[in-house]
Amino acid sequence: MKKIILATAMASLTISAMAAEFKTDDQKISYVIGTQIGGSLKGNVTGPIKLDRDIVFEAISDVLDDKKSQLTAEQANEVMKVFATKAGEYAKKQNQELLSKNTKEAEKLLKENKAKDGVKVTDSGLQYRVISEGKGKKPAATDVVKVHYKGTFADGSTFDSSYERGQPAEFPLNAVIKGWTEGLQLMPVGSKYEFVIPADLAYGSQAPANIGPGRALIFEVELLAVKDAEAAKAEREAKMKAEREAKMKIAQEAAKKNADNAGKTEKPAEVAKEKADKESAPKADSADTMKKAAEAVKEKAATGTEAVKGTTEKAVDATKKATEKAVDATKKAAEKAVQ
Repeated sequence: MKKIILATAMASLTISAMAAEFKTDDQKISYVIGTQIGGSLKGNVTGPIKLDRDIVFEAISDVLDDKKSQLTAEQANEVMKVFATKAGEYAKKQNQELLSKNTKEAEKLLKENKAKDGVKVTDSGLQYRVISEGKGKKPAATDVVKVHYKGTFADGSTFDSSYERGQPAEFPLNAVIKGWTEGLQLMPVGSKYEFVIPADLAYGSQAPANIGPGRALIFEVELLAVKDAEAAKAEREAKMKAEREAKMKIAQEAAKKNADNAGKTEKPAEVAKEKADKESAPKADSADTMKKAAEAVKEKAATGTEAVKGTTEKAVDATKKATEKAVDATKKAAEKAVQ
């Protein structure tokens, strides 16, 4: 029996070792796809239900082998409705457990922090401590503030920090959590305070996933500047206008560059056309010259004809006049002889 168990174990190890040897890209890609499928199943399915791996593999094989589904579309829809219900119940249970845990953590934090030297508590339950006091103006709830800050949990881990981003945050004071709206109005510009904010003045039960429901938060805040809402609005609009103009300029330069490149691309064709025009120009000039010469000859011929015609007409006229004179002279001689 021991030999059988040992042989089975060795066979399993051999198969595992073989499975880890990827000889082709297709094998590696297939493995990566499998890890992605497994990661998706683990993150979204394994909580609400107990996943049956054999059936999952069978279903995947059926699809890849073009086999008919073992469930009709209607049955699959009903099954997914059941799964959605189970998933919702699981998420609700998880949230309630996390809320309970975070509430206990918050109660402990607020109790311990309240007892520290220099900590003050407002009527709302906000706890704050002055690290350094500035001499500037205090913001109103409608103002826009510019701050550096770091947000931590009770265990000291950081969940958000403008210092780490290397960029101060700027926002309307009435557009953030209640603890911030109240607390920053206590601060003159140039001050640095520490706030411990109860969950109901923070995100309550509707917190982001990276924070969690019912959690008290610790913020170290440095107030850098205060702007009234109108001035901040005008500044934002000017900034947006400048950004639009910059983008438009970039787009125009890109369009010009594309047009220039297109011109350069067409230049060889233009050169070829110009060359062809030049080569055909002499032929056109010769034809034009010949045409003009023919017209000149024609014109000269016409002129010569007119000249001949004129000379003939003059000769006829002179002959006619001479004849008339001769007749007239003969007539007069005859009349004189008769007398």
